Amino acid sequence: MRSHLSLISVCFLTTATVHVNAQASQEVYGTIVSMRGNILAVRPSLRPKMTRVVFDNKTEILTYEQMALSALRPGMRVAMGGRYSKSSGFQLFWLEAAQKPIGHLRTKTIGLQQDGGWAMAQGNLKSIQPFVFADDAGTEFTAKTDRLREVMHDMLADRNRLLIGVRIRAQGMIAPDGVLTATTIAPERNFTKEGTMFGEILGRSGDIIKVRPRYTQETISISLKQKTSFIRQITLDPDTVKQGDSVTFWGDQRNHSWDNPKSDDLKAIALLRGDLRYPGADGPTASVYLNGKLSSLEPVELTLNNGKKINVIIPAQMPVVRLETISRTELKSGKQAMLILSRNAYGAFTASTVILDASPWVGYGG
Repeated sequence: MRSHLSLISVCFLTTATVHVNAQASQEVYGTIVSMRGNILAVRPSLRPKMTRVVFDNKTEILTYEQMALSALRPGMRVAMGGRYSKSSGFQLFWLEAAQKPIGHLRTKTIGLQQDGGWAMAQGNLKSIQPFVFADDAGTEFTAKTDRLREVMHDMLADRNRLLIGVRIRAQGMIAPDGVLTATTIAPERNFTKEGTMFGEILGRSGDIIKVRPRYTQETISISLKQKTSFIRQITLDPDTVKQGDSVTFWGDQRNHSWDNPKSDDLKAIALLRGDLRYPGADGPTASVYLNGKLSSLEPVELTLNNGKKINVIIPAQMPVVRLETISRTELKSGKQAMLILSRNAYGAFTASTVILDASPWVGYGG
């Protein structure tokens, strides 16, 4: 779900910007909770106060797509981050590139921005094998790519990428009234292309439901498709879970090629009974489902069907749930729902999944 490296990159890039230019723009990193025309209401990740973000035709709205390392070409503008030490050098975990400087890739940086064993850098690509880039002072650096987890291609997009529930990083100048006029808006690349929205259903007419998104008094209309999934979350008493029970945990592991140190321990998002699952993101960083028997409750240990034992870390917010399929007739006024939304070229919203009584911890609200 959330990306630790992405949060580090936000902090580092802000530091890098200020390092070179004291008049650098400010940033807001958070979740879009409502939209009205060209004004976004954003709930920042690190503080509760809402921030309004204004965009116009001059605002660069970015999108990303994965690309192969071999598709890079000398001269491209690149930004990268990973581990760094004097003995091991610069070990890249992620890399993004653009044909020309756009968004934060316009930022002028000098050297490696280091903090606690992490490093970030930005510059112009010189070669791929070996990986060499030059910062904006012309100094060349080499980096290792054998543990690179992703290469992202930055491109310009349009406002249809700005969905309620999508996390964004907006850069611009903040006025005295607290409104940020954005020069760049970049939807978070580690989340599904669809947006997740929590809200109250106000009514349904055929294939259209009216919803009031959480944290706002506005209402929006959402279309339901023939293939839209309708699910109800039934929250169970955690004390009903016993040693020896067959369960499914949904959570995150740090056992990828780029993780150091590696661990099969699972940080749980939810414990599920039954066969239904929450919709999840795709890609190498997506959360996983692990099914097995609870071989221990203190500490929590899950024995998979192949006999492998997994230690499970249980956050206080983790729900114990059972999901059941329902019909659209259950979408009644007053019901709380989590909706997985997409948006068409005309700005209209369509739901692929509606989950009644969903815990905020399983979506952006956690």
